[in-house]
Amino acid sequence: MGILRKIIVALVAATAGIATTAQAAAETRPRFTRIDTDAGGAPESAGERTFVELSGNGRYALFSVRSDSNMVPEPHRTDRPLGTFLVRKDLRTGGTLLVSVKEDGSPLRAEWRYSAIGWDGTTFAYATGISGLDPGYEGGVFHRDLDTGVHRVATMEGRWYFDAIDLSADGRWLTWSGLEEEGRDNRIYRHDLTSGETTVPVRCDAAVPFGGCWRSDGPLVSDDGTKLLFRYRAKPGDPLVLTVLDAVTGTLHSLPESGSYTLSGDGAWIFSVVRTGEYHFELKKVSTAPGATPVVLRTWAEDTATWAAGVTSADRTGDLVGHYWLSRAQDTFADSRALVHDRRTGREITLPEPRPGTAFIISPTISGDARVAVVEERCPWVTECGPLGIYAIQLRGLIPARD
Repeated sequence: MGILRKIIVALVAATAGIATTAQAAAETRPRFTRIDTDAGGAPESAGERTFVELSGNGRYALFSVRSDSNMVPEPHRTDRPLGTFLVRKDLRTGGTLLVSVKEDGSPLRAEWRYSAIGWDGTTFAYATGISGLDPGYEGGVFHRDLDTGVHRVATMEGRWYFDAIDLSADGRWLTWSGLEEEGRDNRIYRHDLTSGETTVPVRCDAAVPFGGCWRSDGPLVSDDGTKLLFRYRAKPGDPLVLTVLDAVTGTLHSLPESGSYTLSGDGAWIFSVVRTGEYHFELKKVSTAPGATPVVLRTWAEDTATWAAGVTSADRTGDLVGHYWLSRAQDTFADSRALVHDRRTGREITLPEPRPGTAFIISPTISGDARVAVVEERCPWVTECGPLGIYAIQLRGLIPARD
């Protein structure tokens, strides 16, 4: 009987060990969550949804969707497409929240390309276009706090097109930029939500192509709202170069080279993928300090495989950098990759695909806290791969020595 008891105890211990091992493996296994879904988990229904941004804490995703999308909470959903709304998706619970609302809480059609979500997912900034669906609200810039409500920060005159909106991590600074339709007004605005003061640190107010300065692509803004990154020229004939604006001092300085680019949340580092040959690319970092020298982090050599590469995001400290690589064989989707560069170790991590062998993923967006990456599926050029999804990937277990 004693021998039998020992055998049973040994078997129980072994089984427990197997279960513990399996549990540990499950905890480190990549976890995919499709996030372009309604509160019940059903895929987005209207067929037009745009992932805008992740909250800094990685819990919430901001989407632009059609007003008749199932991602719009039912009380606000329309029976036919009537413009676009902004919706917050909770990556933990799956719930959705209508973000773009008027002061009275009723739905507001938002400009579908540019908006922002705060670090903890409870504050938002958005703008309205010229759809005419909300009379009296055209060209407005709005700030919403779930605790204090909605207020209009500014109204742009004439036919204004917004091309960037940003909220600082501490919730104090709201930055936006845009272009008046005829090219006369090309400005960056910076609004202090505490004092209510609005300044214009970049003002290019002459018609294209005969004017003076010109700005494009951005700005990207650091978490504290003080470093702004965009392409800029001081006068006609100058090349558009990647430029850093220090919003505190008002100084501008340009970088020696630029390709696709991103800015670390702390504003200390710029990452770019620069094309140095027909099929030769380099991932570089450079400090935002004036006079800094770029440093190569990764090279894709001239070869028969590389089609293109680009950088898309970085975490708050710039330790993790999201980028992608595309194969020259456009039908070989398995050769295109979404990647994360770990600057601490120099290692490059290929993000796993939700549907390997069917669709590839691109454009990794890393949350400020480095816990989550959002990726978008793409079909190879010559293959039909079915409905495409937008997925959140938990980075825990994928980045060595960071768990």
